[in-house]
Amino acid sequence: MTALLRRTAALPFVMLAVSAIIFAAIHALPGDPAR
Repeated sequence: MTALLRRTAALPFVMLAVSAIIFAAIHALPGDPAR
C-alpha cells in the first residue's frame, strides 16, 4: 500500500520530467520552427 501511494505521489513529477525532456529535445533540434 505504501509503495502504491508513493508511486501515485511521484507520478506528476515523472510526467513533468518527461515533458521537460521532450520540450528540451524539441528546442535543441537544429532548424526548429519555433525560432
